[in-house]
Order: sequence, then structure tokens, then C-alpha cells
Amino acid sequence: MTNKVKFTSQFGVARYPHISSPDSKGKYADNKYKTKLVFPINDSTMQMVASIKEAALQLGKTAKQYLPIEVDEDAGEIVLTTKSAYAPAIFDGKGN
Repeated sequence: MTNKVKFTSQFGVARYPHISSPDSKGKYADNKYKTKLVFPINDSTMQMVASIKEAALQLGKTAKQYLPIEVDEDAGEIVLTTKSAYAPAIFDGKGN
């Protein structure tokens, strides 16, 4: 059993991003880098969700434990919540 699984998501829209500095002010502040990534519901997004669930199984998580995925069928979107104590790598469209 491993304690880390590397994962790269497809392109999504960041909602409430705190990626340049940790969230340290306000009601939901927890001093972590975080964002919600919003994806349209389609085949590639469902494949990504399946790979996240597979990664959770590799880490020994069970189906009853928290997975950071919300499906909003009315809005036609999937929301992936990400959080880390470490600063994320940030790249522009040219890879810089």
C-alpha cells in the first residue's frame, strides 16, 4: 500500500482559488492552498472520476470515506475539491 498517488486532472474552471497563498482569512480559513475545480459532465470527466476512485482504493480508502467529488446533475457539472498544506506547482499555457 502506498501513501501517495500522483494525479493530474484535466482542465477545469477554478472556483474560489487560493493557489498563490494559503487561505488564512475568513470563515473557512484553514491555512491551506485550496480550490474547487469545476468540470462539465462528459465521458472524459467520468473517466477522471473513476481514476480518482481507483486511486482512493489503492490508498486503502473505502467507499464510505470522504471523496472530494460532488456531482451536480442539475447544473451539469462535477466539482472536485482540492486542498494541500504545500504550495501547488502553477504553470501558464506555455508551460512556464
